[in-house]
Amino acid sequence: MVSVFLEQPVFLLGIFLLSGYSISLFLEKFDIPHVVSYILTGFLITNTLLRDINVSEELEDWIVLFENLALGFIGYKIGTELIIKYLRKESRLLTMLLIGEAGGAFLVVFGIIYVFSTNLLLALLLGGLATATAPAATIEMIRKLRSRGSLTTRIQWLLAFDDVLAVILVEGILVYLAVSLGGSVTLTNYFIKLAREIGLAVVIGIITGFIVNGFLEYVSLTNVQATQITLAFVMLDIGIAMFLHTSVILSTMTIGVVVANLEGNEHKKSEHLMEFLISPAIMIFFILIGVQVRFSDFSPFPILALVYLIARTMGVIVGTYLGASAGNVENKIKNNLGFGLLAQGGVALGLASLANEILSDAGEIELGRLVITIITISTIFSELLGSYGIKFALTRAGEVNKENAADLQFTSERGGIT
Repeated sequence: MVSVFLEQPVFLLGIFLLSGYSISLFLEKFDIPHVVSYILTGFLITNTLLRDINVSEELEDWIVLFENLALGFIGYKIGTELIIKYLRKESRLLTMLLIGEAGGAFLVVFGIIYVFSTNLLLALLLGGLATATAPAATIEMIRKLRSRGSLTTRIQWLLAFDDVLAVILVEGILVYLAVSLGGSVTLTNYFIKLAREIGLAVVIGIITGFIVNGFLEYVSLTNVQATQITLAFVMLDIGIAMFLHTSVILSTMTIGVVVANLEGNEHKKSEHLMEFLISPAIMIFFILIGVQVRFSDFSPFPILALVYLIARTMGVIVGTYLGASAGNVENKIKNNLGFGLLAQGGVALGLASLANEILSDAGEIELGRLVITIITISTIFSELLGSYGIKFALTRAGEVNKENAADLQFTSERGGIT
């Protein structure tokens, strides 16, 4: 029976899509975020229909393809939300908050994981991954609560910028990982590889971004045509980045930054339709993450996943409090900001998958699987924890519209992108 699925990839793809949509619609009634639903879908499929095969080997090409597509689309989405004019408004405060949030998450997770595992590479990777958040779920909760105020504004600003910092930080760690696993590490070969990885990706993204903007601004296009052109160039950029062995997510993120910040904001023509076109690829990616997790991975239970979740929660809350204190903001922001940034999703999963690929290529297969398992399990809980956290923070800060919030239910993450 299993061979039928593998010999008919379109059939298997249909099963993935139908199962993903069906399970997410069902779990939506219980306020389960879509990212969690997709991961659980993959977990159920691999432990039933595909339980007799080595999924990582048999579906390796699928995993690589959808990993790069998802990373590229997620990167583009992050870039379009990075509006530079917002950074100029309160650049010092935003910098302090970003340093506090990311620094707290990284240092606490790195220190605690290193104490528990004594594995420097694992501690570095998980520390870097801890700095990423899940904007979609948090923004959806803010919208549903109809929240307004200074805390709501600061949370939205941080969500727009912190994943950029997370991507750059993790890319630097991945370069160190690749260099260290490939031989001796020196400052020279590390910075040469880092400059190539980041610099080349940014240059490709800038060139592609200006070309995309030229089409959107100077060619008369309908919304559908604008979406098709944008999607085509983003996919072309993904392919070029893969061919040149540079960062896919940084390259497409740069495209998003360019088209979102050039005058005219013509990218708005394609923004809504892009969500519909890219969501199936991202869904398949999350399902494939779940497919790589077996029941055997829970025997014994990976305690490090809970350690990571607790450490990240502590790091984010304490770090943002210190950053807000250094920025001299009002008490309601200092005391509540960290609780609004606890959700973690697509960005962390995408970067974890990339780390797993590098580790597997270097022969560190078990370490790669451990990273995927830890981030997958912690994502399920952090998405749920994040929903409660943001509501708690906004309610305690008095920024919830009480006339509309009395009968609100926790909502799922629409589209499951980040």
